Amino acid sequence: MMNRNTVAAVALTATLSVFTYGLVADARPAAPAGLKAAPIKAEPNIAKGRVTDARGRPVAGATVTLWSYTNAGRRFFGKARTDDQGRWRAPVNGPYVYSLTAAAEVEYDEKIFHLLCNPVTEQRPQRGAHGIVQDFVLALNGLNNELDADRTSYQHYAGGAIWANYPHAYALPTGAKVVFTLTPEGPLADGSAGKTLTFTRSGSALRNGPDKGRPLTATCVLHDIPLGVYKMSAKAVVPGAPAEYPFTLRIFEGVGKGYGETGASVTVHFPTAVDARPGAAQIKLEHSEALEEHLKM
Repeated sequence: MMNRNTVAAVALTATLSVFTYGLVADARPAAPAGLKAAPIKAEPNIAKGRVTDARGRPVAGATVTLWSYTNAGRRFFGKARTDDQGRWRAPVNGPYVYSLTAAAEVEYDEKIFHLLCNPVTEQRPQRGAHGIVQDFVLALNGLNNELDADRTSYQHYAGGAIWANYPHAYALPTGAKVVFTLTPEGPLADGSAGKTLTFTRSGSALRNGPDKGRPLTATCVLHDIPLGVYKMSAKAVVPGAPAEYPFTLRIFEGVGKGYGETGASVTVHFPTAVDARPGAAQIKLEHSEALEEHLKM
């Protein structure tokens, strides 16, 4: 089990807005706009590239996994780790065709998360004989490039998720919506500022769990939220109503713990899933007396 003080892969620790990747303290600012690192040239029978964060800073200790394709199908070929400049390099066999994936371990909000790294350019299987150059960028959201991604599964996205449990969703009239607002509380896991997010769900959507094949926008799950800490609020918008109705939110802390923080706005911290990727927080919605009175009309 990883000790919080022992970083076995990549640690991203916020300290006065300076982030530390792995064991390399990189307090350098991002490269000025328009300034790019020298392009990496292909070498026969060599795969190589860089891994950076969204601001162009190198990610040390990220893992790049190489997959080869033979008559037997796709198989694991090997792994490479990035150095303190985010560079990685690995030998490949010329006759084979390869695809690559990348990920990094990130320390954030007192947890260790396994975050994906997306290819900078569209990735297609490449032949080793010609040499392979593939750069990656640390991803806080987007479809999981390590899987045959299913867009209807919130677990196939790099971002976190929130289950919005509204027991009285059935009472909302046709056309009513619940609007959720999430505002970042400090930097996101990659040090970026993030932005305010808005999700809208109908009453019928809030009655649905994330069943396979059902679009996530038609469920109670708010999905693919960039890893961060957020202040969350919610309100009901009912056609013909004289006002919007804010909800009281309650954070479910887990089995045996019950509900924790309660209020018109609550602070959402994402847990880690079984595979250490950002997991799903659970929120219960309780409507106001004013909304209850309106629904009785």
